[in-house]
Amino acid sequence: MHPIEHLRHVARARGVDASTLVTETAYAMSAMRLEPEALVVACRRVVQRQIECGPLWWFASALLCAPDPDEVIWELVGQISDDDTARHLGRLIDDDATVVTVGSGDHLVDALARRGDLRVLSVDSHHTATGVLRRLERAEVPADPVPAEGLAAAIGIASAVVIQTPAASPSTALVPAGSLAAALAARHHSVPVWLVAPQGTVLPGEYLTHIVEHSIDADRPWECEFEVIDIDVVDSVITPTGALRPADLSPGCAFTPELLRISAI
Repeated sequence: MHPIEHLRHVARARGVDASTLVTETAYAMSAMRLEPEALVVACRRVVQRQIECGPLWWFASALLCAPDPDEVIWELVGQISDDDTARHLGRLIDDDATVVTVGSGDHLVDALARRGDLRVLSVDSHHTATGVLRRLERAEVPADPVPAEGLAAAIGIASAVVIQTPAASPSTALVPAGSLAAALAARHHSVPVWLVAPQGTVLPGEYLTHIVEHSIDADRPWECEFEVIDIDVVDSVITPTGALRPADLSPGCAFTPELLRISAI
C-alpha cells in the first residue's frame, strides 16, 4: 500500500484501538519522509478524522515539536506499546472485588481479563457492553451487563467504579456517556472511582476543548457517545506510571497551535 493511501486508511479507520492507530500512523509517516510543512498537514488531517483519540494528538504534537521527527517517531511508538497502565490497574483491584465499568477501553478490559478472581458489572453505554462481556467471557472472568436504569444499584454492591478516558486534560476528561452519573452514584455509596488514562491521553487543555467541541452536540448532548467530567469527581487516575491524585496530572505533550487549524480533507 502506498504511504499516502496507508495514512488515509488510518484516518478513516473505525473501532481501532489507540495503540494501533498511533503505530500505523507512524509507519505511514516514516515511509513518506515528509518535509516539515507536509508533516504539519498530515498530522492535522489525521487528528481531525480521529478526533477523540488522545494518543494521536499526543503523538502528532510530539512529532511537530521535535527538532528531528525521524529520531523520535519510533520512541513514541515504543512508549505506546510498552504502556503499563493495565498492569497498574490490575494490581490496584482487590481480590474477589466487584468492579463496575462504564463503556469500554482496551487497557481497562486488559486489566480485568488478567484477573480471574473478579466480578465485573458492565454498564451498557451506547451498546459497548457486548464487546466488553465477550472479551471477559473468553478470559473466564464473570461479567454481567447492567442497563442504565440499574447503574446506581450495581454501584451499591461494587468495590470500585472504573472508567477509561480516550482524551483528558489536567482538569477535565472525555468519558463514555453515563460516567458522570456513575461517579455521583459512587460518591453517594462511598465507592472509589478510578479514571484510566493510558499513555498519551492527558493533553493540554486547548486540545481537549477542541475535541469536546467536535465530539459532543451542545444542543443534544444526551444523544452523544461521550460526555465531559471534571477530574475532581474521580478519586485516582491510573496512568502508565501508576495511580495519581487528580491534582497531580500534567499534560504529556506541549501545545501546538498548528494542529487546531482546519485543513480540507
